[in-house]
Amino acid sequence: MITFHWSDYFIFGLLLLIYAVIGLYFKFKYDYGFKRNKTVIKEYFLANRKMGLIPVTASILVSFMSAISILGTVSEVYVSGIEYAVIGFSYFIAFPLAAYVYLPTFYRLKIVSAHEYLELRFGRLIRICVSIVFIIQMIFYISVVLYAPALAFSQVSGLSLWISILSTGIVCTFYTALGGMRAVIWTDLMQFVIMLCGMLTVVIVGVIRVGGVSAVWEISKKNGRINLFNFNPDPFSRHSFWSLFFGGTGMCMSIYATNQAQVQRYLSCRTEKIAIGSLMINTPLTFGFLWLLIGAGLVTFSSLATCDPLTSGEINKGDQIFPYFVIRLLHQYSPLPGLFLSTIFAAGLSTISSGINSLSSVIMEDILSVCPRNDVDIANRVNRTALYAKIIALTLGAITITFAFLFSLASSTVLQIALSLFGMAGGPILSVFTMGLIIPCVNAKGAICGLIGSILVTFWIGIGAIVTGSGVSNRLPVNVSGCLNNTNNATVINVTNKGFSIYNLSYLYYTLVAIVVCTILSIFVSAITGFNSQKKISKNLFFVLVPKLSKYWPVQFPDQITDVVEIVPKETTNFIIASSEVQLTQHISIEDFNKNRI
Repeated sequence: MITFHWSDYFIFGLLLLIYAVIGLYFKFKYDYGFKRNKTVIKEYFLANRKMGLIPVTASILVSFMSAISILGTVSEVYVSGIEYAVIGFSYFIAFPLAAYVYLPTFYRLKIVSAHEYLELRFGRLIRICVSIVFIIQMIFYISVVLYAPALAFSQVSGLSLWISILSTGIVCTFYTALGGMRAVIWTDLMQFVIMLCGMLTVVIVGVIRVGGVSAVWEISKKNGRINLFNFNPDPFSRHSFWSLFFGGTGMCMSIYATNQAQVQRYLSCRTEKIAIGSLMINTPLTFGFLWLLIGAGLVTFSSLATCDPLTSGEINKGDQIFPYFVIRLLHQYSPLPGLFLSTIFAAGLSTISSGINSLSSVIMEDILSVCPRNDVDIANRVNRTALYAKIIALTLGAITITFAFLFSLASSTVLQIALSLFGMAGGPILSVFTMGLIIPCVNAKGAICGLIGSILVTFWIGIGAIVTGSGVSNRLPVNVSGCLNNTNNATVINVTNKGFSIYNLSYLYYTLVAIVVCTILSIFVSAITGFNSQKKISKNLFFVLVPKLSKYWPVQFPDQITDVVEIVPKETTNFIIASSEVQLTQHISIEDFNKNRI
């Protein structure tokens, strides 16, 4: 077995040390004396709303371009060809919609958690429900993301997978809990540079070793991997142009439009223009990075075309293909294998850190805010809030480490597990936000029924697919003629067709299913409960074009909100912006509400 050289371990260890130092730096700079101020929560969760275009752009890119994306996409191309690349075209629909329909409303309300919007629009109950769904979704997702780099480290180092998971989780939790959003964003920027350099190095060296770009293309084409457009209309086909484009658009929207981990980044920007710009710039960047991963997948397949390591028993999981290829390709060029492993870890840690930070903000803002507080000393309350945020982050790290061990037993690829989670849980969340922003006649009763109904349907289909083993792709032919001590020339692994079953529905359609179910239920229940015809709703809670069409909706659009809004008296608002600190005092407009909160 080929393993790391000491120089590889040095490069890898240096990376982890730098991450830990960044967390400590921002903890002491913004918590213990360099810039001590009273806006503790705003600093910890939103970097005091002072982040610039470059770091936020990089952070958005790498936060969900995780180790799952690297290992999963390369494995997907190796096994099924480049058809997965079609999902990249959905970015050009999803990103502009997120930037111009959803983002402006969140930014102008100057909230900490995106779920605060739901309370303003529908009430506290749906805010809490959505927050619970989000917490469940992100805990499972972060666990999958934690498992991916640990799997790579185990493959190249020979260490136990459990030790790899534990060490990865501890380091990431450490710098996230201490440093807050500034540590997350600035480490994301560094991780972006490492990821780009690492992937370019692997692809360039791999292409040279295979014999050039034309050789990679010919080998891949000969073995059926150049299969970009598959127009099969069957929704039960795992991947097709339709599921990857339309289903991919919905899935991307659930990530970039309403996921708290991303919304938190938008809200940390100095201006709304910077927030929108950072997301729009990510459209070509994310598309380009996806194709870099597609290229890495083709290079990996071309290099291993005559000896499939999964069939030959060299590895036991498809997600180990890329680490296996890299360690064989670069082992004589130390410390390049260490740089590669740093790439995988950079991708994983960026997602884990953003997820833990966003979960902390949701728990603090959306869950604990309903708990009564007895302490009246504002300064003491602020200090306790900051301490609780760090304790929550540490606890979440421990929970995700535990679940990562469980995901190591799963049979599906990490990419499919992750995207399924975004469809099952992210789809209903996206649906509720969409109802609130786009369809003003939907009321609180309709929204909660739509949320519950869409959750039941998507989880029923998703869990059913996992239990029955549905939705597994047919592997394209692989060759083992070049393996040592081999008597076979090729093998094709087929999955038995189980016929029609709702569980065979492509996992990429889960989000669209959630939107359809939520829309129908929300409008129906709202209709039988009187819509919002007797309730005035602020224009600020809708997409900007919706009020202009108000005459077509059974709802009024006053200039100011007339509902009771909870705020803190002016003399105490500078100490905290968290809604957990609000007190019921008076009726105010949305504009005054914003001025008092920030």
